[in-house]
Amino acid sequence: MPTVFCALLLKEISKYDWQFPAERNDLDRQLKWIESADSQAIDSVLAPFAALKISKGLMDMPWAEQPGLFIERLTAELWITHSIDAFYAAGKQYGAILQKIRSENDSAKSRLCIVFIGSGSERGTKPLFEKLQPNGTYFSRVDLSQGVADAIACIRDEATITSSPYQHWYVDGGVSDLHQHVGERKDPNICSVSYAELDPVRKRIVQAMNAVRTVSGNGPEQLRTVLDRMRPDYGSQAGSEDPVMREFVLRLFAEGSGTQIFSTTFVQWVGREILRRARPQSLFLRFRLRRTERSMDELLTEHTALGVDPQGSLVDADMGAYYTWINLQRLPGFEKSRFVVCFENGHEALAIGPGVPKATKSNSDCTLKNILTWAT
Repeated sequence: MPTVFCALLLKEISKYDWQFPAERNDLDRQLKWIESADSQAIDSVLAPFAALKISKGLMDMPWAEQPGLFIERLTAELWITHSIDAFYAAGKQYGAILQKIRSENDSAKSRLCIVFIGSGSERGTKPLFEKLQPNGTYFSRVDLSQGVADAIACIRDEATITSSPYQHWYVDGGVSDLHQHVGERKDPNICSVSYAELDPVRKRIVQAMNAVRTVSGNGPEQLRTVLDRMRPDYGSQAGSEDPVMREFVLRLFAEGSGTQIFSTTFVQWVGREILRRARPQSLFLRFRLRRTERSMDELLTEHTALGVDPQGSLVDADMGAYYTWINLQRLPGFEKSRFVVCFENGHEALAIGPGVPKATKSNSDCTLKNILTWAT
């Protein structure tokens, strides 16, 4: 096989112990396909990788021992030699094969996704759920006084039906309310991720970022290299002994764009990564207030006290809910899945699901429980 392809594959294999079961299954199937596929078919798919012109200096690197470093330098060289488009084309062709392998083996699930926006925010003049309304039913008179408790209870009920690891999640942009509603003992079937409780990990990553960016001559490439080489012990303050969760938390802050700064961005990114990587049965995302926008130096150094931005938080969360729905559509069985978004500080909600009329409005009194039952 071409050296470039081998290095890419080895990098994926090196992360195996920190991957979610769905990702491990994908890699297992990929390796099985490589092993059993016709040699002519393999040669055809990998030919674009073999056609890439790589310098002797790069090829002399110990790429098998350091595939990550090799790929970093390969990417830089491909940009310099204007070969990056050919590399992307090769990856796209191989990615189509992987997608086919995945679709043949993935079972279509009826998933549940609940999103709460607007905690601590007042209703503005701009309509909520505007991008989602054409796809579902809007409810204007929802009693959400027990909404968070109902959402957590629903996730817990889902976890009793399917108790596989990493299949049920609660993500909070502030302090998690999970224990308040399910008891002091941690529910082993629900993965909980909270922005406030992960603050020690976030600050450690920000400190590492500042150490790189304050050195004269350093740029985005140096920062990316440092963040990419961080190992799971950087996530040791995540409050979990699970190496998979530690690595997951580390990558949320090391790879996420803005997760180190804004809680709303954090919740959106976590939801995206959970859907993409873990492919869960149920997911509850709760957006909270984020900090006011300031200069990057102020936001990263945190030397000055920063207030909160209620209206900006609501706008961010509303768009975050829309992006979450888009990411949910990428999973098998989306047509059977339920998606509900609620304005926590008011009485509005929107539901998308099997049999739910599109572009419809309801003025009937109801609760989140009623909506979830009706949307099934």
